[in-house]
Amino acid sequence: MTGKIILNVVYNLAIFAFGLCLVWGIKHTNYLVVATFAAAIALIVYFKLRLIKQVKEYARSKKK
Repeated sequence: MTGKIILNVVYNLAIFAFGLCLVWGIKHTNYLVVATFAAAIALIVYFKLRLIKQVKEYARSKKK
């Protein structure tokens, strides 16, 4: 469970850092960077949602 918490923190930091890179790409009109980081953010959000689902299932099974 501790590993999943650490992974969640890493996902949050990655989303923040990639968001900053996304803003940088927009300011400098470098749309290849924008597209790359937008795809990376979408992928990390997908992984984060899967992690949340796993944690919820683990918590439910722990209650029973």
